[in-house]
Amino acid sequence: MNWININTDTLRSEEYLGAEPVERATWLNLLAWCCVQENGGEIENCREWKDRKWQQLCGVTKNEVETDCELFTFHGQNLIVSFYPKDMEKKVQTNRKNGSKGGRPKKTASQTIENKGEKPYGYDSLNHVDTKRLNVKKRKSKERVIEKKGEATRTREGAPAKDQFSELKTKINALRPEWQSPAAWSYAEEQHLFNGAATQMAELSEEDWQTLAKYFSTYLDQAKAYWRPNSRSKFVESFADVWAGCQRWRGKTKPTTNQNNNQNTIWR
Repeated sequence: MNWININTDTLRSEEYLGAEPVERATWLNLLAWCCVQENGGEIENCREWKDRKWQQLCGVTKNEVETDCELFTFHGQNLIVSFYPKDMEKKVQTNRKNGSKGGRPKKTASQTIENKGEKPYGYDSLNHVDTKRLNVKKRKSKERVIEKKGEATRTREGAPAKDQFSELKTKINALRPEWQSPAAWSYAEEQHLFNGAATQMAELSEEDWQTLAKYFSTYLDQAKAYWRPNSRSKFVESFADVWAGCQRWRGKTKPTTNQNNNQNTIWR
């Protein structure tokens, strides 16, 4: 395959979010190599490969491949790469095989007879049987349109009301000083907020927002291990990754209470 098919649910999976950035990059390079080879996500007899061979073939080092990670693991002498698109590989191979035969297959005799008996809508010589068939098709087409509209409506359920978006924008702008000026949001930022991130942010409590603000303002010794985007657009677009990093940071950080004021919490 000349491209990589990655489902967006994969990038929100527990295995991907729990992996370190280097592990994610290693998995992506391994996945690319498997797609080129169309090997079903399994690199055979590679356990004894030297570091130079790993670098030349897959663009990774031997130490990176031998890391204990849920995105890829050794089974005997073979390396198994998780989330490999096996269904898409089968589809590509089938299309390639059909293309070598000369394109679309010829219609069968039953299909030819059925097409000849059908008249276009509005034709003068339509009989009552043709009219009934066309009415059924029109009704089914209308039902599909209504069903699609219903699905679009259901996808919006659970999102915050419009008057709550201004409150969310204010909280997000307060996370970084440079996001407060200009405070006006672009169309792309609002679309990312409305189409997904707002529903997730609505579940956060005031304490969660305070933790998130501290997460952005605190100096981190290992800043590369935690995703804190400088761009407001990137923050809204990848909020799930940002919140996952905040959760890991909070789990490794111990809060202490100020003796003079029990309501002031200091993160160390």
